Amino acid sequence: MNIKSYILPILTAFFAVACSDDLEQAPTDVHFCIKAAWSNGRGVDTRAALTSLLNDGNEDDLVIAPEDYPSEIEVECNGKTFTLIKPTSLTVCDTHTGFFHGYTSSYPLKDIEAKKGVTATATIDGGDVLYCENNDIELDGVHLKFTMHHKTALIRFAFKVSDRYDNVRYIKVTGIKLNGIDCQLVDKVLSATNQVIAYAYIDPAEVTTSTTNTLACTYNIYDKDDATDAHLTREGVTAKNTFTLGSLKDLSDINVSNLLPGYYYDLRVTLNPDYLYVLSEHDNKHIVIN
Repeated sequence: MNIKSYILPILTAFFAVACSDDLEQAPTDVHFCIKAAWSNGRGVDTRAALTSLLNDGNEDDLVIAPEDYPSEIEVECNGKTFTLIKPTSLTVCDTHTGFFHGYTSSYPLKDIEAKKGVTATATIDGGDVLYCENNDIELDGVHLKFTMHHKTALIRFAFKVSDRYDNVRYIKVTGIKLNGIDCQLVDKVLSATNQVIAYAYIDPAEVTTSTTNTLACTYNIYDKDDATDAHLTREGVTAKNTFTLGSLKDLSDINVSNLLPGYYYDLRVTLNPDYLYVLSEHDNKHIVIN
């Protein structure tokens, strides 16, 4: 037999193996893309979204600002546990709308491993727990997308002062409690316009639409020249009221039957003191006597 008849099959087999190796890509480190938005639990026309710790995403969702994302995310994949570490600043993912990326991993997770199932948990803001189950995580190329859910519901309080009182006084809020627990303050000096100044995370299993809640607001009152100690007219005033969440309307204008984790609910509150308590030496600028 001609020697060429032996060489040709060997070369063919060699090139076939070489081409196969070229087409098979080596495992690649994944990039982590994180999303943790809140869904709107009320009708759009009832939203009180003005100034807030949370930024507006679209007409329904509230997208957490990058600086408020968790500093660490605990991840488990195929029996391995590791941590995603937040950088100094997150960046918007150009490929996936609503996602942020930039987290680094204590373990170099490969795209091959990421296909085997991943779960994650994190805590933010001292009271909200985030989590992902297997079906909340999607591998798109080398981007591993985490759609994180909230275990709590978010109540946001949008306060304002009545127009009449706003003409003659400043009110600075010093504390807000929901059912005896401190809410987190975002802003403190009120005006005649609704502004989100406080929020609280609640467990929907403990606070329901039929629960009687108590809201207590403590504030200082200043004359209209300035909200400083020199213009203080009354300190440590506390106003309380009780309410239920059963009258909230959802996006279909139907009463909300259940508070749901991962949803936010805006409530408007108007402070309307019925008198000035005590006149300030600066009040002659605001009360004219003919």
